[in-house]
Amino acid sequence: MDAGPDYAYLTHRVDSFKGRKIVVPTARNPRATKTYHWPHPESWEPTPRALAAAGFFFAPEPNSVDRVECFCCGKGLGSWEKTDNPFQEHYERAEDECAWAAARCTLEKDRKGKGKNVTWKFATEDRIPTDQARYEARLQTFRDWPFDGVKGSTCTSEDLARAGFIHTPEPGSEDLTTCFYCDRELGGWTMHDDPL
Repeated sequence: MDAGPDYAYLTHRVDSFKGRKIVVPTARNPRATKTYHWPHPESWEPTPRALAAAGFFFAPEPNSVDRVECFCCGKGLGSWEKTDNPFQEHYERAEDECAWAAARCTLEKDRKGKGKNVTWKFATEDRIPTDQARYEARLQTFRDWPFDGVKGSTCTSEDLARAGFIHTPEPGSEDLTTCFYCDRELGGWTMHDDPL
């Protein structure tokens, strides 16, 4: 049986908003299905792209047609409003339980500006990149890292997390990592690479 898309991949999370078929039993047909599409316009802040970047995939239910769920912690959120910020909503509701919220969504609170004009303002010391809790959150985003447990490797998930990276795999780029402090993605790692 097909397990379905791997929502650790950003592209799969984005694609989920194009339409989800779910079982909606009726008296006549207990296996009846209905296809749901993201109900809100692109002018809203919680766009499919923003929600996917914040870790969510589309997981509608008959009584919550805009429900989303985090691929990492399983937290479900619905009843979105026009100005809701997906990163902030995820962070505020799941930071303590979710590595993605702690590693990725928390950064949106500290980031000021866009592109080359980004500056950082960390409200407290526990929010700076070298903080142990930030490191642990980044480390938890790695799964099945190919160089973990390989003797002599200088490119383990611990090394990458310490350097500020999180694991952001995509189909065909299973070792893709991202530094959200500088918005750079790096892949094609070898066991002797030094992430720093």
